[in-house]
Amino acid sequence: MAGRKAMTESGALSSDTPLKVDIDPALMGYASAALVRLGYLYPDAVFQAGEAAVIVTGCITDISVMRREVLHATYRERIYAETLPLRRSLLDGLLAR
Repeated sequence: MAGRKAMTESGALSSDTPLKVDIDPALMGYASAALVRLGYLYPDAVFQAGEAAVIVTGCITDISVMRREVLHATYRERIYAETLPLRRSLLDGLLAR
């Protein structure tokens, strides 16, 4: 793949070179839910979960920002999943279920 870049309608750079973001294997179970969120936050980019990595193709305006966003979304999804039982039990206690 050559690193050819072209302008998109939004004025951002589009590259045919994919960005590979390595993800800790402990977080890969949360990647698919994180990619759903990233998909609507970045509609010009395509996100795919690979083996211990997320592959981003399409419109990437800043590689370091995109890498940070992928890692943050994955970690955020882990926190959400791990704290869900606690939040449910708190609500049950408050609502006296």
